[in-house]
Amino acid sequence: MKELQEFLKSKLNAEDYFTAEEMLNNLIAETEEKGFAAGAKYTAGLGKELFAE
Repeated sequence: MKELQEFLKSKLNAEDYFTAEEMLNNLIAETEEKGFAAGAKYTAGLGKELFAE
């Protein structure tokens, strides 16, 4: 992540850098949210499968 930040800082002006940083933060948050939701669905399904046996 640090390498990406340094790369963006060297290639973009301040306004574009902050826009890119905001976009990346939103992408990370969305990815974490989807991962959490998928994990919750998997865990619920696994629980049902284990207790059904």
